[in-house]
Parts: sequence; C-alpha cells; structure tokens
Amino acid sequence: MLGGENNNAAVHKKRYMMIHQNFKGDFIRIERFQRVNEDGVQVEIPVPDHVRIEYFTKGFSGKYIVERNGGQCNSCTLSEDGLSLISNIALSRSPIGCGEMFAVITIFEYDAEFREQVRVIPVSVSTGVLLWPGNSDDSVVSRGDNILSPVLYGHSAYELAKRYGYSGTEEEYAMEPVRIVEQFEEIVSKMCLTIGIDNNPQVISHGLDRFPSVTVISSEGEAVECVVRYESRDVVSVSWSGDLTGKIYLI
Repeated sequence: MLGGENNNAAVHKKRYMMIHQNFKGDFIRIERFQRVNEDGVQVEIPVPDHVRIEYFTKGFSGKYIVERNGGQCNSCTLSEDGLSLISNIALSRSPIGCGEMFAVITIFEYDAEFREQVRVIPVSVSTGVLLWPGNSDDSVVSRGDNILSPVLYGHSAYELAKRYGYSGTEEEYAMEPVRIVEQFEEIVSKMCLTIGIDNNPQVISHGLDRFPSVTVISSEGEAVECVVRYESRDVVSVSWSGDLTGKIYLI
C-alpha cells in the first residue's frame, strides 16, 4: 500500500510540473534544436531545413502535424533568427485526445548513400504538456529544447569536405551546387541547342544535320519523360504528357 501511495505521488508531481492545456484549445509551442559536438557539449543549431513534427497522445489515433520544408511552412513559422520553429497547434480544429503530449521529430537530410538521396531520422520526445478537460494554464506558450545528437552528431558535410582537401569557405561550399549548375549550363550552351517549350508536340527545325539526343527539363529542374520522333536529320518532334514549362536540349 505504501508503494502505491508513493507511485501516485510521483505521478501527481509529474503532472503538476507539466503545462496544462485544454485538449480542445489552441496554443503555441516553440521548438529549438541542439546537437552534441565531439567534445560532448550541447550546441544550439538552426532549425533543420526539412523537419516534420507529429504531436500526439498515447491511445488516440489522431496526430497534429507541423512541417517546414525549405521556405514552405505548414502550421508553423520560422523565427527571424532561424533558431526557433513556432508551431501553431490548433486543437480546436484537430484534437489529439487527452493525456501527456508527445512528439516525433523527423529530420530529412541529404545523404547520397540512401534511396532518393534522403536520410529520414525520427526522434521521439516528451513535450511537458498535459492535455486535459480543465482550463489551460496562464501561459499559452510551451517551449521545447530538442537534443538531436542521434541525428546531427559528427562532422557536417562542409567539415568532411575540408578533411578531404576542400579549401574554400563554408559560404563558398554552400554555393558550390549553384556554381556547378552554372558551369554545366555554360558547357551545354556550347555543345547543344536550347529551345524554350511553347507547344506540345513541339516540332523543331534544328539544322544540326544529325539525329541529336533530346532531353526535356521542366522549369523546376526535373527531367521529363517525352516521346521523340525524328522527321529528318534536321527536324525532330517532341511530345509529353500534361502541361509543361521549361526547356528542350538537343545535344
């Protein structure tokens, strides 16, 4: 009996220390992120470029999801300094039940070793928020400092590049993909004919006196599957499915 009383007291103390929020109310939660460096020190980091947070309570099937993917934010905003993700949790529209609120924070990172070059890493955390039928506490803002050492521990891509001989600055490294694309476009402009898309099918009189390779690239930078028909050595017809803007490259 004594053990049961101590256990109840521990549960009561835990719930007392939590932020109480009405399970049908709206509130704001500020998420910040940290990683553990090689010296074992927690270091605050900017909000990951692509992160999704699923808020839920145990035993309830529904979830409230916020997501940041680059400049696109769903049910959240990015702070001016880039260090906080402000989640706008509208339980009045999408309740997630009663009980302790948990979160699964999923980071999507570029990694060439994984399928589609994306590594997906979820981290489970307790938010310190208790959803209940009573009144919400005076504060309508909860805060979370999320230690993402399982996700972001170790060397950054720039640090690895420096280790293997890269000599530029971190800013130059960040702009390297843009520079490579610009170089590619310059090479392509010298080797092939570039034509803007304005018809489907598009008949092109190229005058190259050969049967060129045809590549269609959308305005989003993605290769598009197309049907190519060579009318002659100097005329080619190109078609595709659906509406499309972009360019046709004849190499």
